Amino acid sequence: MLILTGSEDAAHQRAFALRDVLPDAELVTLVGAGHACQLEQPWEFDRHLLDFIDRRVGLPNIARRHSTPDTDPRPAMVEPIRYLVAAIRARASA
Repeated sequence: MLILTGSEDAAHQRAFALRDVLPDAELVTLVGAGHACQLEQPWEFDRHLLDFIDRRVGLPNIARRHSTPDTDPRPAMVEPIRYLVAAIRARASA
């Protein structure tokens, strides 16, 4: 399980307690984000989500992140979401 939390979220400290009781849970803090971190920092949220899914179940090569750390990740994150959905559907039907 992936727990994404914003450092400015009032429930931020509870995310650590949740991680401690869930086996295999990973916690990522989005610095400066609040409760709606998926809306406040969507590129960072998507990057962490895709990286987690890729490590856990794998993604098709085309859905992997195409940018490098010194480039803007936003253009590379749009298409992978479509392929992520297709990969999840394919895996579910297998």
